[in-house]
Amino acid sequence: MKKLFVTVLAAMVALFVASPAMAQATRTWVSGVGDDANPCSRTAPCKTFAGAESKTATGGEIDCLDPGGFGAVTIVKSLTIDCTGTFGSILASAVVGVNVNDSSSPNPGTAKVVLRGLSINGAGSVSGIIGVRVSSARDVLITDSFIGNFSTAGVSVNATSQARVTIDHATLYANAIGIQVSPASTFSNSVKVSNSTIAVSSTSGISLVGSAAKGYIENTVITGTPKALDLQSGAVMNSYGNNVLDATATDAPTPTPLQ
Repeated sequence: MKKLFVTVLAAMVALFVASPAMAQATRTWVSGVGDDANPCSRTAPCKTFAGAESKTATGGEIDCLDPGGFGAVTIVKSLTIDCTGTFGSILASAVVGVNVNDSSSPNPGTAKVVLRGLSINGAGSVSGIIGVRVSSARDVLITDSFIGNFSTAGVSVNATSQARVTIDHATLYANAIGIQVSPASTFSNSVKVSNSTIAVSSTSGISLVGSAAKGYIENTVITGTPKALDLQSGAVMNSYGNNVLDATATDAPTPTPLQ
């Protein structure tokens, strides 16, 4: 009897220890009528991105099952959030919409994150702070998305690691700064913007600060802002020569010319 009890107890302990890993799936789902107590499967989806993030394996994907607002989220590992084919929204009044920060992971500064098909909106009685903030990661791709109404920046890159952010087919609207790159250390932080529109920024379209800040821009429109490009303290912007910069105040000369 004692031997049987020990065997059963050992099995229960093993099950308890294994359960967190077993709970993480490669693909998880969110739904407007979901519940974060669910396992985030297609038949039992979660309600928020935050609820699904913790149940998604490193390198996995969160998909939107139907239209909905799925809340702000902090991403701490390699992950894709994809809502193409439906309406996936983050309403981020007074907060950061998406915070990418893998600094607490076993290998900080290595996360690869994809954000696709999202509407990230800071509208509310108190404006959102930042749409997408990259604090620590290796590569972040933002594509087919809208980011608007944030009081600091639509996208802010201030990583403590070497970080590269690619923004493609995106609209950044009515933010204080459309895109801000201000490295938090000596590591290079870069942003490449292509096929996108940055409109009605109250301060500047793209702001790069410091010699570790690099920018690349192609086939992009920056309009309705006092300054399209704000390059400070040795920052460099590389242009492919096919952009429209239509600011309400003079943009030239800039501290660092386009190259």
